[in-house]
Amino acid sequence: AAATFLRIEFKNKLDQALKFFTEANEVHAVVIFKVMSRMKNAICKNCQQSPCLNNVGITEDNFMAGAEVIDPTIGIGGWIVELVELVTQGAEFKGKWLEDGTIGKFNPEYYVYKCV
Repeated sequence: AAATFLRIEFKNKLDQALKFFTEANEVHAVVIFKVMSRMKNAICKNCQQSPCLNNVGITEDNFMAGAEVIDPTIGIGGWIVELVELVTQGAEFKGKWLEDGTIGKFNPEYYVYKCV
């Protein structure tokens, strides 16, 4: 839990976390080392990647069924869709609208991972 919080707090920028932790005292060095190790290796619960793919577009290589994605161009927060299946060699994907459970086909060029 601490590692996930720190990944969010430092926006996956390890150099910022290092600066923060080097300012702490030596008494906490072992704890700091363990937290930093977990921070580096923590896998995102949504996209199942490390580092997290928040706001990264969907590709054939990073497609993760079950992950939530949004179209950030539509209103505040965009429309949330759960990835179901990659089809037509990455040209589109099947997704489920979280609002009503409707399954449809979507163009991955318009969607990004919604993690955090």
